This record gives sequence, C-alpha cells and structure tokens, in this order.
Amino acid sequence: MGIENIPEMQVRESEFDGSRKVNPQTLQGFEGKFLVVKGTNDKNYILAQRDSSHQMIFTTFMQTAFGEYHCSVNEKFSPLGGGCITIDSKKVLLDEKSTDYGKYDEQIVRPIAERWRQQNLPNHELVFE
Repeated sequence: MGIENIPEMQVRESEFDGSRKVNPQTLQGFEGKFLVVKGTNDKNYILAQRDSSHQMIFTTFMQTAFGEYHCSVNEKFSPLGGGCITIDSKKVLLDEKSTDYGKYDEQIVRPIAERWRQQNLPNHELVFE
C-alpha cells in the first residue's frame, strides 16, 4: 500500500462514523463538501464528506492516507480548494467555495469528477455552478 493506492475521488459519510465510503446505490440525496488535495506525486485527489468542514475533510484525508493507505511520512499533501457537492436523482452538482482554502479549480476537478461519475453514477449529469 502507499500513495499510489489512494483513490482519485472518494465520497464518505463523515469523520464521526469512521469515514466509511458511501455505497454508490445510496448516493442519491448526498449533500456535503469536497476538497481537492495535491500529493507529492503531483496527483490531485478529491475527498467529499457529509457534515464536515473543509479543514476536517483535510484532516480525514491525511488520517486515511497515512493510516489506511500507509503512505510514507515523506509524502506531502496540500489542500488546493474546495466547494459543495450535491447528488440528486439526475445530477452531481459541484459549486460554491471553501472559506478555509478558497474555490476549487474546475480544470482540475472536472476530469476527476467526470471519471468518478462515469464509474459510479453513469446516468447522472455532472454540473458546475
């Protein structure tokens, strides 16, 4: 395990329940925040959580990277910006901005979110506002 095993995008319930991953079949009605994180390997990651601040999402990402994926202590991660995510019966909506880290860069987020949508919610539309 290591940095190469961290999923490009994850949607999790919250930091209060062990940050378990959300089952794609239960994503409808998901509302939360997301954060873009850059790794030492110049790869970008997105972590979305329900009921979290962007700072808490970054903390969860770090705990997951070093705990669950056993990344080296030499790995460096930095938050790049964030926003809100809402998933309804037809679309995945990404909007707003993080008061902690600023607005996400759509050019970074769009291809990652699109690959995640195609894999998990192929009948949904990806929308940025």
